[in-house]
Amino acid sequence: MKTLKSILFFVLFVIMTSCGQTDKQSKSFKVFNEGVSYSLDATIELEKGNFENAIELNTKAIDKFLEMLQIDSTHKMALGALGHSYYMIRDYQKGIEWYEKANMVDTNNVANYLEYGLCLINLGDLSNGNSAIEKAISIDNSKASIDHAVYNLLDIGTLAFDYGKEYDKQGDKEEGQAYKEFSIAVLLIAHHLDTTNQEVIRPIIDFSEKIGYAETAEEFKNKVIN
Repeated sequence: MKTLKSILFFVLFVIMTSCGQTDKQSKSFKVFNEGVSYSLDATIELEKGNFENAIELNTKAIDKFLEMLQIDSTHKMALGALGHSYYMIRDYQKGIEWYEKANMVDTNNVANYLEYGLCLINLGDLSNGNSAIEKAISIDNSKASIDHAVYNLLDIGTLAFDYGKEYDKQGDKEEGQAYKEFSIAVLLIAHHLDTTNQEVIRPIIDFSEKIGYAETAEEFKNKVIN
């Protein structure tokens, strides 16, 4: 699977090189193209660590995609683009709503199913999130597709464990433990996708040891490749 940026560049190229359109199509493509441009700029800002700029640009992209749907409510790519933009500003519930609409009309879009699953997992729905990610991988089980899923899950799991430590510092041990257990559960989903990835195995061991999951830690120590 292409990376997020290459997917967006591909979409932008298709939009910009389309021809023979009606006036309505030309207008809708123009507006959608503007939204994609904001998404691309947001990706660049995010890579630079400029999170506030990225949020602002993704918000502008959302406005354009919504405007585009006012022009052409049947445009499939706008639905997924809205899901992605909401995912990028961490409004996971809105992301879920748009991805569900997108998946109803485009049943073989790997990126849509993957980020739909990640939205669900971010909101704690591990079962349905895992199912959506497995759906994405069933469509495209290339190493690039699996890696994209694995490293996103690794980010979510690592961040969840950090949240758990912050709750510990605030004296809320119960909430802290819940986040840490959630972290390991997310990493186990990543491990299921790629059982050889050492970048997933090592934090599973580390986090398991820190919360007293001795059996899990020992099990995964046997999978470490020095």
